[in-house]
Amino acid sequence: MKKIIMTLAFAAAAMVGVNAQWSIGGAVGFEFEKNTDGGAEIDEIEYPNAEKTTAFAIAPKIGYDLNEDWTVGAYAGIQWAKSEYAGDGERKGLGWNIAPFARYNALQFGKFGIAFEGKAGVGMFDVDDEYNTFGVGFGVTPYLTYKVNDKWSLDAGLDFARLGFDYVKTDYDADGREDGKTTKFGIGVNANEIFTTGDITFGATYRF
Repeated sequence: MKKIIMTLAFAAAAMVGVNAQWSIGGAVGFEFEKNTDGGAEIDEIEYPNAEKTTAFAIAPKIGYDLNEDWTVGAYAGIQWAKSEYAGDGERKGLGWNIAPFARYNALQFGKFGIAFEGKAGVGMFDVDDEYNTFGVGFGVTPYLTYKVNDKWSLDAGLDFARLGFDYVKTDYDADGREDGKTTKFGIGVNANEIFTTGDITFGATYRF
């Protein structure tokens, strides 16, 4: 009996090894914004808006295909941003995030497809010596996918349609500003660039 159980266990392990498919890849996001609103004054403190903001993000990922429909894995992202202020120089920011994900391939039309990816993440973003933000959140983002071949696939994440919940805490280092907390829920929420950068992110995946 023990021999039969051991034989079945080894057979199951071998089947998992054969069917297992790991993947590596990543996504990039870019955003450029021009603002003509000069900002506001609150409690005698000026809160200027940047005239120009440029942001870039890259997020390598590793994944594991459970079957043809489901993939699980994790992203590790880095964000960089630069804002230019009229008569007040520029400010640069750098951030990071870690986000486990689960993706469901909902529809397939030949090489094209539609998928939904759920992510739960934690991250930080620091702007020079002025302030830093810490955020946690989760959300579901629709994706358009294209299967190049059995190894390579491309996708576009429609972050403007992301349905999510994010909590962000901001700590100010100067100017006498009070620390703030923000909770967001809805479509297109982006947690102050901690979890998304731009309205659309582009990615590629390679399966072993």
